[in-house]
Amino acid sequence: MDFFLGFKILYQVLRFQISLIFPNLYRVFCILLSFVIDVLYCSICHLYGSIIYLLHDFFCSLKSFMTTCYCGLIILAIVCIVALFLNYTILPMLDNEFKWIRRESRLLKAFVKDVVQLLHLEVQIDSERSQHQLWDSHSNAEITELQQNFETWKEETDNVVFGANIIVEFFLKYRRHFSTRCALVIKYREMKRIKSLINERLELMQIFPKNIYGLLERSRSKLRGLQGKPIDEHKSASPRPPVFRGVALVSSLSEKVNNMITQNQDLITGMESQIQFVNLQLLLLHAFLKDWEEVESETAMEKAWIDDVADFINDVDHAIHAFEQRTDYANRLPPDVYSWIQNLMLWKDIKWINSGFSGLYQGKDTYGFKFIRRRQQSLQSQNNPVPIDDTISAVNKIQRHLNQEQDILIDVHLEVKALLNQLKDLCKLFEDPKAAEGVNYSRMACLEKMRCISLDAEHSITIYINSAKGRENHLDYTGHGSKLCMEIKRIKHTINLLNRSTKVYNIELRQKSRSSLGFEEDTHELVSRLTNNEDISVDSIVGMQGIGKTTLAKIVYNHKAVVNHFPFRAWVSVPQESNDVNTLLEDVGNQVLKISELEEEPDGKDIWINKMNKVLKEKKFLLVLDNILTKEAWDTLKEAFPKTTNGSKILLTTHSRTVASHANQDNTPYQLRLRTKEESWRLFIQRAQFPPDNLRPSHTEALEEVVERCGSLPHAIEYLVDKFSGKDLTALDLRRVPINDHFQNGWSKTLENEDLSEDLKKCFSYFRLFPSNFEIPTRRLIALWVAQGLVKQSDVEKETLEDVAEKYLSELIGLNMIQVVQKKINGKVKTCRLPNALLELCLSKCVSSDRQLADHFNKNDASFAHIHGNNTTSADLQGYKRHVSFLSFDTREGTKPGEDIENFLRKAITSGCFKVLKVLDLERVFRPQLPNAIGNLIELKYLGLRWTYLEMIPSSIGNLRKLQTLDVKDTYLHTLPSSIWKLKELRHLYLNQIYRSKFAHQPSSNSLKNLQTLWGVFVGEDSHLKDGLEKWTNLGKLGLALQLPSQQQRALAKCVVRLNNLECLSLRSIDEMSKPQVLYLESLSGMENLTSLYLFGKLEIPSIISEFPQSLSDLTLSASGLKNDPMPALDKLPNLKSLCFYSGSYERREMVCSRGRFTKLLVLKLWKLEMLEELQVEEGAMQNLRELDIRSCKELKFPTGLKHLKNLRELKSWGMPEEFTTRIEEIRGKFGMSLPISNHY
Repeated sequence: MDFFLGFKILYQVLRFQISLIFPNLYRVFCILLSFVIDVLYCSICHLYGSIIYLLHDFFCSLKSFMTTCYCGLIILAIVCIVALFLNYTILPMLDNEFKWIRRESRLLKAFVKDVVQLLHLEVQIDSERSQHQLWDSHSNAEITELQQNFETWKEETDNVVFGANIIVEFFLKYRRHFSTRCALVIKYREMKRIKSLINERLELMQIFPKNIYGLLERSRSKLRGLQGKPIDEHKSASPRPPVFRGVALVSSLSEKVNNMITQNQDLITGMESQIQFVNLQLLLLHAFLKDWEEVESETAMEKAWIDDVADFINDVDHAIHAFEQRTDYANRLPPDVYSWIQNLMLWKDIKWINSGFSGLYQGKDTYGFKFIRRRQQSLQSQNNPVPIDDTISAVNKIQRHLNQEQDILIDVHLEVKALLNQLKDLCKLFEDPKAAEGVNYSRMACLEKMRCISLDAEHSITIYINSAKGRENHLDYTGHGSKLCMEIKRIKHTINLLNRSTKVYNIELRQKSRSSLGFEEDTHELVSRLTNNEDISVDSIVGMQGIGKTTLAKIVYNHKAVVNHFPFRAWVSVPQESNDVNTLLEDVGNQVLKISELEEEPDGKDIWINKMNKVLKEKKFLLVLDNILTKEAWDTLKEAFPKTTNGSKILLTTHSRTVASHANQDNTPYQLRLRTKEESWRLFIQRAQFPPDNLRPSHTEALEEVVERCGSLPHAIEYLVDKFSGKDLTALDLRRVPINDHFQNGWSKTLENEDLSEDLKKCFSYFRLFPSNFEIPTRRLIALWVAQGLVKQSDVEKETLEDVAEKYLSELIGLNMIQVVQKKINGKVKTCRLPNALLELCLSKCVSSDRQLADHFNKNDASFAHIHGNNTTSADLQGYKRHVSFLSFDTREGTKPGEDIENFLRKAITSGCFKVLKVLDLERVFRPQLPNAIGNLIELKYLGLRWTYLEMIPSSIGNLRKLQTLDVKDTYLHTLPSSIWKLKELRHLYLNQIYRSKFAHQPSSNSLKNLQTLWGVFVGEDSHLKDGLEKWTNLGKLGLALQLPSQQQRALAKCVVRLNNLECLSLRSIDEMSKPQVLYLESLSGMENLTSLYLFGKLEIPSIISEFPQSLSDLTLSASGLKNDPMPALDKLPNLKSLCFYSGSYERREMVCSRGRFTKLLVLKLWKLEMLEELQVEEGAMQNLRELDIRSCKELKFPTGLKHLKNLRELKSWGMPEEFTTRIEEIRGKFGMSLPISNHY
């Protein structure tokens, strides 16, 4: 019994131990054990005691081994937990700290660089001011404050940035692999210290001016204006950083996030909204980077921020790649474990990605810098409003729901109303076409998202309302209300992201700073003179002080053609206070030869002369001698410059024409004119660095006034910008900004130094009669001068008095005494005026006359009571007996001005006054009724009634036998009295063709034989004008409106081509309703003087356009009905400058501008060409085109080849398809540096 009991116990022990240790082999063990027991039953019995002892020892050892294994497993579990804690808690925290330090230290370093550049620019500005001696240097309070605090802050900040860079380098070395990342823990305390120091630096930045980058932009503009060239132009724009390779990466990241949402629905449960917000931010960043491709970094801060974006993009890519890699473990781990790990990691990644975006936003907000895209200054924005119809419709529906379903929406009323207000604000932002003017891709991305969220909001609210209506008690709808509130919260968060990104990703459009602004024509002319005319060795730029001589010389000096043409160039600022010859030569020699770089400096006049001659005679050089004041200075210097035949040039700048002529009597100096009104305003806008569209109307008006006070002098405008720059001035303050007396002195010197002829003095003094800043049409001024007798006939054959008057005007413009306000396309002056700064000087110093009367409707004038008073007597008017001119500038509305003039003239003439009156100019006086006694003014030579809307003139006008100019254009005068044919001295007759002005009777054979201008005459079947037209051989300008049968029109056309002196011709063939009719035209190829041609009507012979004269410079075709492309015929006109195709002039789909053609074309207009689909501009065509105006060409696709138009300044479009204007917007900034555009392509 003992044996069997012991064996049973042994069996149970073995069974238990084996089942415990080897559960999978338990069954096999049982079978084997039964077999062994049967075989060895008897043998084992006597070994019982020994076996029991051995087994006991064995199982004791096995128990000790299992205990050791359990302890190892516990230790391994602890190591794994520590590793997980490090990898998912400590190391991510360190990684975030590293990214913060990297970003902030990078931005701090960039900020230091930009402030250093700002202070350096201010030093250069003071130096330039001192050199130009235009105004005293003054310290900007903000700059002074910055200088006082910056050096100490910079030194400490540099040390902090240096320490941060060490940390960043350490992290970059060890951060990617877990085996090395653990080493980062030892830097934790150092990182906390660096972070604390960086925060301290950021707090101390509060002592600096907040608008550092505004100051930097203004300083760059100031210095550029003073230097007349770009500031470090070759360094100003940073090279494209690698982030542009990340544009495509951001797009792919967005696609990966979308795939993540669609393919891993189970894994992202509960995080859909967060992932969508990440995706939205990636989409907006991608759009911004595409916009930023058209921007060149101008500051270190911009580049640093973009570098941070590049690093952030790479980190996001790494995180998404890690997520994709973890999907490989889906089949290796239990589903719950895999899902838990992915959710944990995804939550962590979303958190730091959002943190990264916040860091980017905060960095831009902290430093306050702006992204700026440059475009050409001269462009006028004509943006079309952005279509947001879907969004507005959804907002309107929400508004209706809110108004009509108040009971249903009572629980969510506040939330819905708040959402509605946010959507309305967003709509207002994007309804403004300038809201996101510089960010086309960002704008489109925001608009699309705005459309989606507005539709989502409207849809969610509609579903809520419909569901509530389906319930008996819709007030008890709490669950669905909570769901709607959650949806509204999501939409509001999206709107906040859109608003934030719109602010952060804003790219401000600025006018491209061009040193040649307003000097384009001058630059072209001077570069041509320097590079093409090898016979002239000395050339000069002449102009008054402050007019921009040095600026223009620097533009030319740095021009690419000049740089390539002259291997050796030197700029010399001629010293003004040196009377010693040796000192003068030494100073100039140092600048020419850079002698400071040599070991030995020569001394003495002869040594300097020989040295410069020796160095220069072997070179093809250009020397610019800036500001030579005296002939003696030139005589001293010219000995040092060798006379060569290799095309070397010397360019002088001087205010004295005498000095310029002395330097080279065989060459006409280049006379620099005053800037036009438009050029002055554009220059001011560019230098002030703000877009004109953003100005308040009151400020704009005040600024225009003060800019006019600058007298169109570039340096006076620079002074004005310097005075008001960076200050918040009211309109009254702006009007009080003083203009430096230095410029007034310049005007005085101009009047004193120029030895004007008596004729020029009289012509110049005539400007006193016009109101201040009055823009005088050139045709009006010249006619007045001629009528007044101020112009003398020259000895030049065929030169008319009008030609001489034009020369007088050109000379006064060249002397900087008259300002050109507007120019015609052909380069001639359209309007001019006396600069405001010269007005008082002109009144005090110029020839005066008490025989000229000008009515300015000024109560302080002695004549005011006589002209506008009610009690004027004959005795009061006796002082006007010897007056030779009467001009009225009473432009009041209503009948009162006309009545006053009529009463005054009637009383004066009947009192025996104005018997020697030569000029009666009433232009723009409303309906001044002329008395019958007007015929008593037998000495009258000029009668100006343009824009008076006069309906009749008395027949006594026929008594004005000396009348030379009769201007009744833009009046309601239908028929001229027959007495008009008595005016045998008449030279210029302007009628109103719109009102169909015509003659009363047929002219006699010798009538109006001196007529030079006949403009605006209507010729009908009953008109006999057509029969005598060819007799007026002196005609230079002819404008006719024709309503004739074909036979009579052909006869008239033959008369026209015989007028060989014609320079300007306008022919309109119309019917009773003024609609175009067939226009017959003879070949004009023989009209060698014709420069301007306007044709309205369907050409009977379309091929006639190939027979236009070579002299033509201005061509306008309207309703011509051309079936073949006119460009091949017209591109053979070598002098064509303006080409206009108006409605119905061309009726085919394609127009091609061939390579190398239209070399002088400046303006091309295409209006209402309804069939035109394609405009091709081949490379090399229209290389000088400045303005392209396309309107209402509905079928026209975007023109190809516009990128070849390097000199294009303005691209206008109006009434074009949305696709066309969208394309303009997309490319708007792409050519901002080289292709200025207005409605942007």
